[in-house]
Amino acid sequence: MKKNRFLILSLVLTMMVSSLSSCSSNASGEASAEIPEPTATAEAPITEVAPAKAPAHETPTATPTPTSTPVPTSTPKPTLTPTSTPEPTSTPTPVVYPPQAFLSGNRDDHLITKELCYIEGDRFFLIVSEGADLPGDFADNISLIMNRMEDETGLAFDIDRRLSGWDVSTVDYGYNPWEGFDFKNKLQIHIKVDKEDVGYISWAAAECVVIFSYELFSMDVWNSVPSYRDNSWRRADHINYYLIAHELTHALTQRYATYGKTLTEGCADYVAERVITSLASVSRDFAGSADSMAANLFYSVEDEVTPENAEEVFRNDYSDLSHANRGDEYTLGRLICSFLRESYGETFLLDYTNACIDAGFGYDVYSYYPPEEEDRNKLTDIFKDLFGDDVFEKFGKYYQEHKDLEFRL
Repeated sequence: MKKNRFLILSLVLTMMVSSLSSCSSNASGEASAEIPEPTATAEAPITEVAPAKAPAHETPTATPTPTSTPVPTSTPKPTLTPTSTPEPTSTPTPVVYPPQAFLSGNRDDHLITKELCYIEGDRFFLIVSEGADLPGDFADNISLIMNRMEDETGLAFDIDRRLSGWDVSTVDYGYNPWEGFDFKNKLQIHIKVDKEDVGYISWAAAECVVIFSYELFSMDVWNSVPSYRDNSWRRADHINYYLIAHELTHALTQRYATYGKTLTEGCADYVAERVITSLASVSRDFAGSADSMAANLFYSVEDEVTPENAEEVFRNDYSDLSHANRGDEYTLGRLICSFLRESYGETFLLDYTNACIDAGFGYDVYSYYPPEEEDRNKLTDIFKDLFGDDVFEKFGKYYQEHKDLEFRL
């Protein structure tokens, strides 16, 4: 009996084990069918996305841990483009130039400058030093002179002849207060004040004109210097526009060509005389300039000029100043210009200017006169080629006829 019971229990246990094995086998087969065989796949590009920022009023939540661990892939190392760290920037300080001033146009109004300033004209800039006194019509009169000068010579001021970065005011201030200032295509005319009676004189070049004129010094400056205050004769009762016209002629002609010393100074006197004479009726300043000009221009020179030696005198061009009477070149050159106008017509200066340019004596080769001997000879030959081989003989006769006359152009 016991033996039968044991056999029955063993049979039941065997059946239970077989049933459990069958269930496990079925479950394992279903899972295998759902998992695909692994295949080689191309590695997907990685796109970096900037993490979103939480609004200021929210607290970021923790990122949940992924439930499955991804298969590690080889991630390329990030490449960084080197950048230069910009220097700290600061707002540049704007350049402050001397102020602009204005004239009323009325002769009886005056601009007395308390600092360096400028006045812009139609074709020029007046750069006015501290301590100057300009009548209200000064700029208008400069324009009149320039217009008449162009009519007289056939030359024009409207040629840009500026040297880059050059400004004569550096002489006074030790630096350039106009650095970067746009003077456009206009002539710079500097009105200077000699506050210590150093004896500065006016001068000009193609790029600018510099004027020292007692009549343009303020009374405060005049009375502060004993040699001015105690010598009233040094200051005329009118603006010396003849002086200004003389220097403006230099600026005009030297924008084109080199003449040599005799014709450079003589031409400036000749043109200034004709221009001021033509403007004598415009104002009392021009009238006074014409009168004083006539009283101070003279026509005799220390060295006698004859038909026989006129060419030699011209060719020498007063290069040896130790033997030349200061001022002879002005007188002789002015008479040459008068002679040329009467003998060859009103375009003589324009014709000679063009001849000098064609021969290589243009603005670009300008040097302070008197030129060297080789250049003096070339300029003399240009003169003869243009006006004739007998031009100096004719001039010698003309000089002899006019040297003692109160000659008026």
